[in-house]
Amino acid sequence: MPAQESDSSAPQPLRGEPNRKWVSRIFLVAICASVVGLAWLGFRATWESRRRAASKANLKRIAVGLYAYHEQYKSFPPAYVLGPDGERYHSWRVLLLPFLGQQELYRQYHFDEPWNGPHNQMLTEKMPEFYADLGASRSRQGVTNYLAVVGRATAWPEQYSARIQDIQDGASATVLLVESADSEIRWLEPRDLPHRQALQLAQSENGMVQPSARGRGDGFSVLMADGTARWLSPQLSRDVWRSLLSINGGRPLAGVEWPADPIPAAAELPPPRPAEDFRVTDVLPHLAGPIVSGRNSVYCATFEIAWEDACRECGGRPLRLAGDPALAAELNRHTFDRRNLSADCYVARAGPGNEVFREQVREEMARKFPGSSPRLLDPDRKDHALEMYAYLLKSLPFSVALDSLTKPLQFHAADRELPVTSFGAVDLQDDDARGEQIQSQVTILDYVSDDDFILQLAPREPRDGIVLAKVAPSATLNETISAVRRRVAEPDPQHTDKRFLSSESLAVPKLLVSIERRYSEIIGLDILGTDLFVSGAAQVIKFQLNETGALLESEAVVVGDNGHVPHTPAGKRKFIFDRPFLIYLIERDADQPYFAAWIENTELMEPFSK
Repeated sequence: MPAQESDSSAPQPLRGEPNRKWVSRIFLVAICASVVGLAWLGFRATWESRRRAASKANLKRIAVGLYAYHEQYKSFPPAYVLGPDGERYHSWRVLLLPFLGQQELYRQYHFDEPWNGPHNQMLTEKMPEFYADLGASRSRQGVTNYLAVVGRATAWPEQYSARIQDIQDGASATVLLVESADSEIRWLEPRDLPHRQALQLAQSENGMVQPSARGRGDGFSVLMADGTARWLSPQLSRDVWRSLLSINGGRPLAGVEWPADPIPAAAELPPPRPAEDFRVTDVLPHLAGPIVSGRNSVYCATFEIAWEDACRECGGRPLRLAGDPALAAELNRHTFDRRNLSADCYVARAGPGNEVFREQVREEMARKFPGSSPRLLDPDRKDHALEMYAYLLKSLPFSVALDSLTKPLQFHAADRELPVTSFGAVDLQDDDARGEQIQSQVTILDYVSDDDFILQLAPREPRDGIVLAKVAPSATLNETISAVRRRVAEPDPQHTDKRFLSSESLAVPKLLVSIERRYSEIIGLDILGTDLFVSGAAQVIKFQLNETGALLESEAVVVGDNGHVPHTPAGKRKFIFDRPFLIYLIERDADQPYFAAWIENTELMEPFSK
């Protein structure tokens, strides 16, 4: 059949020409989408405006209750009321109910049980509307939308009550309540926003207040101490935000003998891991140990103390071992003098390794260090011919905790850079009491450049110092310490201002060491001149350094037995510790440190995670 000829007179569509009907439909859909989008934006703006107005009205109503409470009791309510057991029982939100027209709900609350007691917890769903968020879902019923900023220097000084006259910074410049749409706190719960957590709201990338306080990107509402409600923009500077949270330049409420911050207990440190588990960290039994490129070096005096006791028990002469190992030769030099260590911070005993000896050690430790127990004493309670034991505990908290920094510290380790968590001080205020206290805890001992300096952190007890030195290492740990001490004695006169200024920065990696080393190189060796051999030699070092201070716990044991066992195989200065550095702990007027470490890599640091 012949092919059908096309009608050349009919118009032919061009190749690739779109269908006009589809174009029209797409255009129509686009118009509809734009209309819907504009309508949604308008609805959202209207809704946000309503929420903001409702929040302002709630805060002003709460302010009326706060001032009525102040009128009757001559002070604002405390943030919480303590129960007979010292725990937090009742919230300020409950205390305020009679002054907000909620007398009946107040009568239903039982003050003889805590907020979450069997009766009171049934009142959770009866939260007054002025504590709630206008747009709260059903799942958030009973969750408060308004939090007090609680702290010693705020308008809510913990369990104490502040008065208007206590607000020296001015009522119109002091925040009482913060709106928090993402709060998970029940309205009855005696829990609010801690001062330190509130400060972190201002630690964003650009130094502005983060909108997460409200859960919206355009700001959040606050109630000022003069009863006015304000809307804070994310453009509020961090310094202004810090000032708004204070009642008197960062100073705590006067007239209250505030207890010291709790001292962290040694038991909080994790159990030690075998030294073999640490790929790039060495435990040194003496300061003459070498600093090896790419590796950390950690030292504590406990093993030297135990070894000295072993020498004393073996006739008061050096403890010579078969084969003259270098470790024994160095320990026999007795380079650590116990006069550099206060007697109340350590226990050292030597004697027959039996249960009587161990009980004597436990009794002495119980007197000096309640709650601590010797770990390295033979857990199987076997008798040994001789046992030497040493234990050391140093708790060095700061009077005022430094800041836990929210940004990662990029630590330069060997050929790579790793982010780690850190603590320190950034953007301190000269007129802020806390800033003044932090500055007083930092002394610049010597400064040449941002990569060559030495400083000291002062703990609460002035007997000890925490020295940190960002310097080039010498061949050994001892030589590095000696070089640092020489520089401290004669600091650079042209560069060193010992004051740590508010405009300067400090960042130190948080350190955590919990390690156990068995000195296998001497275990099994005969003790020459005696019928004994070294059947055990071990040391545990636990060390923590963070924003609260330093904590050191260490113990060591040397055991001698009769017979023989097989040998066991083996200013605008920046003080940023982002490269290898030295740290050592030393008592005032002492010649030698009792703890030291060269930090070369991040194995002893906490990785930073978002």
